[in-house]
Amino acid sequence: MKEMTLLVDTDTELHDVQEAHIKFQRDEGPRIYEDGTADEGRSSASSAGAGMPCMRAMVKPMEWAKIQEKLSRFAEKALLDPHIRPKSLKKLQLQIPGEGWLSVKEAAVKPFGGMFSRKVVSRPEDPFWRLCGVSHFGSPPSMKTHELKAVQRGGGEEKSPPPGATGGERRYNFIKGLNDKSAKVLVVGAGFIGVEWVTEIQHFFPNVKLTIIDFLPQPLGPLPAKAAKYCEKYMNKVGIKQFYNTKYDAKNPEFWKSIDMVSGPDKEYVCIGVKASNYFMPKETLSEKGPGGGGWILMNQNLSVKTRDGKLWGADDKGFPRIYAVGDCNYGCIEEAGKKPDDWPLPPIPKISYPGEEMCIVACTNIEKIDRLLFQSKTVDCCGDPLKVWDMHWPWGAGMFATSLGPDDACFVAGANWQKNSGLMCVWGQVCAVQKEFIEASKTDECAYGFIGRCIWYFVHHTPVRRVLIIGGSFSGLAAGRDLGSHYLVTIIDAKEYFEYTPGVLRAYVKPKHLDALTFTLQPVIETRMGCKFIWGEVKELNAEQKTATYKPIFTTERETIDFDYCIIAAGCNFGPFHKWGESLWFPTIHEDARPEGSWPHLDERYLEGRRRHVLEEFNFLKSLHDKSATCLVVGAGFIGVEWATEIQHFFPRVKLTIIDFLPQPLGPLPATAAKYCEKYMNKVGIKQFCNTKYDAKNPEFWKSIDLPNGPDKEYVCIGVKASNYFMPKETLSEKGPGGGGWILMNQNLSVKTRDGKLWGADEKGFPRIYAVGDCNYGCIEEAGKKPDDWPIPPIPKISYPGEEMCIVACTNIEKTDRLLFQSKTVDCCGDPLKVWDMHWPWGAGMFATSLGPDDACFVAGANWQKNSGLMCVWGQVCAVQKEFIEASKTDECAYGFIGRCIWYFVHHTPVHLFGGGPRWGY
Repeated sequence: MKEMTLLVDTDTELHDVQEAHIKFQRDEGPRIYEDGTADEGRSSASSAGAGMPCMRAMVKPMEWAKIQEKLSRFAEKALLDPHIRPKSLKKLQLQIPGEGWLSVKEAAVKPFGGMFSRKVVSRPEDPFWRLCGVSHFGSPPSMKTHELKAVQRGGGEEKSPPPGATGGERRYNFIKGLNDKSAKVLVVGAGFIGVEWVTEIQHFFPNVKLTIIDFLPQPLGPLPAKAAKYCEKYMNKVGIKQFYNTKYDAKNPEFWKSIDMVSGPDKEYVCIGVKASNYFMPKETLSEKGPGGGGWILMNQNLSVKTRDGKLWGADDKGFPRIYAVGDCNYGCIEEAGKKPDDWPLPPIPKISYPGEEMCIVACTNIEKIDRLLFQSKTVDCCGDPLKVWDMHWPWGAGMFATSLGPDDACFVAGANWQKNSGLMCVWGQVCAVQKEFIEASKTDECAYGFIGRCIWYFVHHTPVRRVLIIGGSFSGLAAGRDLGSHYLVTIIDAKEYFEYTPGVLRAYVKPKHLDALTFTLQPVIETRMGCKFIWGEVKELNAEQKTATYKPIFTTERETIDFDYCIIAAGCNFGPFHKWGESLWFPTIHEDARPEGSWPHLDERYLEGRRRHVLEEFNFLKSLHDKSATCLVVGAGFIGVEWATEIQHFFPRVKLTIIDFLPQPLGPLPATAAKYCEKYMNKVGIKQFCNTKYDAKNPEFWKSIDLPNGPDKEYVCIGVKASNYFMPKETLSEKGPGGGGWILMNQNLSVKTRDGKLWGADEKGFPRIYAVGDCNYGCIEEAGKKPDDWPIPPIPKISYPGEEMCIVACTNIEKTDRLLFQSKTVDCCGDPLKVWDMHWPWGAGMFATSLGPDDACFVAGANWQKNSGLMCVWGQVCAVQKEFIEASKTDECAYGFIGRCIWYFVHHTPVHLFGGGPRWGY
C-alpha cells in the first residue's frame, strides 16, 4: 500500500494543496528518465505566502486550527474523488511541520511526439503538458526546501511525522515563552510585514520588549508619509521602540548600542526582502540580478518566459509562447536601457497577491487566444479584430496595501506605485481593521472555490480590458477619464505636463501667484488618483483603420505607436486666429512645430515651469507699461477682451486702455442688459470703448477714429479661435469655420466623419470607435436650406461646459457599444433597445460669467445661438464671489478632488432632464 506525506508549510494556502494532488495523480510511480535518474513518484506544488504570512496564526492558534480543518476536508475529498486520487494511493496523511515548502525540483523542455514534455524512457504514456504556467511564490531567505514524497510500505524506511505539536503551535509556544520572561525581541525591517509582525506580537504578548529598525527614514518603505506617520504613532503609543536610518550590522557592538540593546536581543526576526526559489528552472531563463541576488524568471511583456539573450523559451514551431511565468516568481518588470522606471514598458511590480492574479488572468487569456489560433483555426475574435497575444500592464491594484496594527487597527493605502511616497492613505482605524478581515475571509473563500468569495472577487480581475485612448488632458479629457477609468484601460495623452484652468488664466498674468490655483501636474492625478495611464507627448497621427495613434514622447526623438479599441479626441483649440499656429497668451504653445515660429521660442510651455516663466515675463512687461503710462489697445470686446481690459485696469491703473469691437455692443450676442452693465463699468474706470469699429492696422484713419493717431504701445488681440487638429487627416477636417476651418467633422452622436459624410474609424459592424468632443470639433450639425434654429445641432460655443457634456454623451455611447459588441446585450436594464445617443444643444452652453476685475462681474444664463438671448441674473460682488467659487471647485474636480466632484458630478450626470434636448432619464 502506498502512503503519501504532504509537507505543507504554515503559510501554504489551500489552492496549493489542490495543485499538489492534481500533479501527484499524474506522477504515480517511479520512473526512469533519459539521463538514468529515477524518482519515487515525486509530486510538485507551488508555495505561497512569501508576501502574505499567516502571522495571526502564530500568535492566535485558533486561526491555525481553521486552516488545518480546511486541509483535512480536502484530504478526505482527495481519497474519495477518483478524479483526484492516484489509483494506487490507499491512505493520505496530512502533516503541517514547523518548516518546509512544497517545491518543483526541475523542469525541462524537449520535443516529444510533436508536443513538449519530459522525455520518459520507461513510461512513454506519461502525461505531457501543452501549455504551462509557473505561478509559485518566492521564499523568504531563511526557509529551507523539502519535497513531497510517496513511500511504498514494506519497501524502505517509512518517514514518520516529526513528534510534538504542529508548526503553528510550536511557534506560538515559543513566543509565549518569550512573553513569560519579558524577553527582548528585535524585528529587522519596517516594511508592512515587519510592522504587522511587531504589532501582532505586542498585542497578544504585551510583556515582550519590542524594537523595530529599518534602513529607510520611515516605516512602510515607499508608501506615503501619511501612512508611515500613522504607523509610527501607533507603535509609539504601544511602546515599540523604533530606529530608522539604521543599518542592521549584528557583528558591530556600536550597532547594538545605537538601538539600546547592548547585550543583544533574545530573539531576532528578519522581515526584509524576498528571495527567488526557481530552483527547477534552467539558468538561462533566470535573472542575474534582482531582489535577493537574482534568480527570478525572465519574461516578455506578454509574460512568456525568455532567456537571458532575449529569446523566447519554450516556443512551438510556429513561434507561439507555451510557457508563462506569473506572480512572485518572475522578474517583475520589463526594463529599457537608458530610461527611468516611469518610461519602462512595465515598471517594477510589488510581490503581493493582487498583481500575481492579474498576471495570471493575462496569461490565461493569452493561452486561450493561442489555442484558438492553433487548434481552432481562428484568426479573429467575435468582433472581427485580429487575435493577438496581450501585453501585461502595470496593474492598478498593485498599489493597494492594507497594513494591520494588531487586530483592532490598520491603515489602507491605494494608488501607490513604483515611486517613493506615492499613493494615498484612504482608510484607517477600526474600520480598516474590519476591511482587512473581510478581505482575508472573502479571499480565502475564493481560493477555496467558495461561491461567496468568487462572487465578490471575480470582476476585480475579470474587468473589461478594452482600451480607450483620450487625446487631451483638459476639461473634456479628464471628464472622460473620470467616467471610464474604473472599467476600461484608459490612457490620456497630452502635449503638456499640466492642467490649466483656461477661463481664469487672465488673472494669472496680472497676479502671477494666482497661476498656482489654476494648475496642477497631470501625471499624479491621472495615474495615482484616477487609476489611468498618462503619456506626456504630442500625437502626430491618428490611424482609423488600424486603430493606432502615433505620438512623440516629450523625452525622446523617436515616435511611438499606441493602439486602442475606442478613442476620444478632446484636443481643444487655440485662440489666435491671425497667427499661423493660433498663438495667444490665453493658451500655452505646446506643439513642437509651433514653438520655433512663435513669439516666445525661448520658453517651453509644455513644462509647467516654462508656462510660469511666460506669465512672469508678461507681468513684468505690463508693469513696464504701467510705469511709463503707456497706451494699450484690446481688439475684441467679447467676454475675453472685456475681462482682459478690466484686469489690466485694476492691477495697472496707469495704463491707458482702449477696447474696440466690430459689433454694436460688447459681449457679442449676449443680452443688452449685460452689455450695458459692462459698458457702464468700463466707462467708470476710464477704459475708452469703440464699438461698430473694424480693426484695420494699416489704415491711418482707423487709428485717428479711436483717438490713437500714433498707434498704441501694445496691442492684444482677443477675438476668435483657431483649430489645432494637426494630427488628423484632411478628409476629417472642415474646409470652413472659425479661424479658417480645420475643425473635426462629426455626426450627431459625436463620432468622427469624413467630408463626404462617411463614418471614420467604424468597425466591421458599423459601430463608431472614434469620437471628437469639446473645442476641437466643428461645433454644429448643419442642414442645407435651413436656419440654425432648425439644424440638428445649432452652433455650440467653445467653452468648457458643452465640451464636458459632449464627453458624457461620447462615454455613454462607448459603454453602449461595448455592451452590444463584447457583452452580447441588446436591451438595457429597462428592456429598451440599446442604441447610440445623439448629442443635443446643451443648456449650460448659454452660461457666461464675465469678470470685471477681481471685485465685480456679471453672470448670464439661458443664452443660445440667437443674438441678444439670455438673461443677466447675477452681478456685482456676489457674482465675483460666484466666479471664484466656480473656478476653485472646478479645478478641484479636474484634480479628482472629493469636494469638486461632489459639487459638479450631477451637473452632467443629471438623472432626470426636465428641460433641454437631453433624454428624459439621463444618459
